[in-house]
Amino acid sequence: MRLLARSLALASLASLALVAGCAVSETRSLLPLSAADAPRSFTPIAQCASNMGLRSQVTEQKDQIQIFRDQGATIVYRIDGGKYYQEISIVSTTDFSEADRQKKLQEARPIADQIWACADSAMRNGAPPVAVAAPDSK
Repeated sequence: MRLLARSLALASLASLALVAGCAVSETRSLLPLSAADAPRSFTPIAQCASNMGLRSQVTEQKDQIQIFRDQGATIVYRIDGGKYYQEISIVSTTDFSEADRQKKLQEARPIADQIWACADSAMRNGAPPVAVAAPDSK
């Protein structure tokens, strides 16, 4: 059911994007944590993102945490279909070329991976996340 809801949401965004001259781009990677254990990662993820100067928000359904970045890329850690994923999404409100969207996805990947590594380390060690700076994304 959630997969259907997510598919419908992306389809709605995509159709809205086409009407408004925008586009949706996304990458998705499976994370090594069960869907049942995933919510315990949300606090460390939020702390790691905050340490990097990024804002985060857990959704009302408590099935994902979103990390907001400038320049249009949103990093999402999402429970979907009984699995836990890291996603990087761009729903552009300006007219980016496909090459620009792909570049933004590539720039966000090391940041998403660094946030996950920080949160995973904190969960394994039971210690607060170490403050780190966000990688430069030029």
